[in-house]
Amino acid sequence: MHVSLDRLPGAVVLRARGPADRGLHADLLVEAVTFLPAGAQAILDLREVTDLSPETAQHLRRALCSRLADDVVPVIVSDDERVRLHLVLADIHHLVPVVFTLEQATTCLPVQVAA
Repeated sequence: MHVSLDRLPGAVVLRARGPADRGLHADLLVEAVTFLPAGAQAILDLREVTDLSPETAQHLRRALCSRLADDVVPVIVSDDERVRLHLVLADIHHLVPVVFTLEQATTCLPVQVAA
């Protein structure tokens, strides 16, 4: 699992790449979400995540709930059916938008940003 943090004008982009199915890999993804700045508009780009376990999705949901309490406005980007399935089963799609492309993510944010 590799995680990087980038900026777009008006948003923070957390990009994850590799498996997030267990152990340290899963912890790294969830931990990265906790470092999103309070009040930030954030795009979680999971398009290069190859595996997302149901357990990791549940941990991610808890981390997102915590960040929502800190006024972080997240949007998740994923085009992988298996990853999206676990996001839906963890009920994340009811917390935050889950979209297919970065361009869609930017339109979901309250303050529009350029992709």
